[in-house]
Amino acid sequence: YSLGVLFYEVLSHTMLAFTEVGPGRAADSTEEYARCASQGFRPERPLRAVFSDELWSLIEHMWAADPLDRPTSTEVVTRLSAVIAAWRQDS
Repeated sequence: YSLGVLFYEVLSHTMLAFTEVGPGRAADSTEEYARCASQGFRPERPLRAVFSDELWSLIEHMWAADPLDRPTSTEVVTRLSAVIAAWRQDS
């Protein structure tokens, strides 16, 4: 889960611990964000072009409610390598 948060924060330039966690409601602490996340809160996909469908799918997979449903580190590396290769081809 945390790696997905890191990817999201770095690529969106947003700290999730202090972002909107519901309609008109922002988390005011990391503890509140953690509580909201444990209750199922997941941020929406940013409109930034850097979040390709493949990358967003990987991030969502990392945020699976059941930790056993999250990708292994090997799967993350494999999928992220494919995302990077696609970016390089598009550049």
